[in-house]
Amino acid sequence: MAGGGVGNAIIGTFIVVAIATVIAVPIGVLSAVYLSEFSGDNQVARAVRFATNLLSGIPSIIAGVFAYGALVSSGLFGFSAIAGALP
Repeated sequence: MAGGGVGNAIIGTFIVVAIATVIAVPIGVLSAVYLSEFSGDNQVARAVRFATNLLSGIPSIIAGVFAYGALVSSGLFGFSAIAGALP
């Protein structure tokens, strides 16, 4: 879209949400299925449970700023839609 306006911001928001959804939903569903159906009390199950408990206790803005600082500011990703969509 050429020019200014809100259209670019709306389309950019949809792109970032779509990328984040494509990344997060399979990881979440597969983790849930693994924990509920296949895991016993092994090391992987404990690590996944620890990670989910940790992420549920941290505000999302803090997790986002940490991920941005660790991945984008370090040079792994530039300023792009994929950098904004990192979960």
